[in-house]
Amino acid sequence: MEVERDAVISAEQKGITVGGRVETEGDVTFEASLTALQVDGTGGDLNIRGDLTVEDNIRVADGSLHVSGSLSADDVDVDRHLEVSGNVKVADLEVGSRAEIHGALKAESVEVGGSLEVSDTAEVDEIDAGGSVHVAKNVNCKSIDVGGSAVV
Repeated sequence: MEVERDAVISAEQKGITVGGRVETEGDVTFEASLTALQVDGTGGDLNIRGDLTVEDNIRVADGSLHVSGSLSADDVDVDRHLEVSGNVKVADLEVGSRAEIHGALKAESVEVGGSLEVSDTAEVDEIDAGGSVHVAKNVNCKSIDVGGSAVV
């Protein structure tokens, strides 16, 4: 599925399911939950008004990812900002600037160029943040490497 700049995708049913890859260019909004094999965004913000469930990986180049529900994927790589209103469950998470998770975080590896903020618990093997890490509740982590401050 290919989606061009400034598109808004709505669903007649509860959510949108794509059996393959979703490619977006520019700012794109899905006004429903999205389930796909893979998601690739380029040159803009990708907004999901619901849950984002991806079997393989999510890549947003030169843009940000905003999810108003929960996020589940194998690998997530976002060049700019990641904001998720619900829980995040991934193997590897890489964010160039800031990651804001307003739920719980479960991951093997998290690498953030700037700050990582988690409003609930974090269960992560390794955290590497260039700026700061703030986890509001319990943290279960084997390794934390922070360039600035850590509040856990």
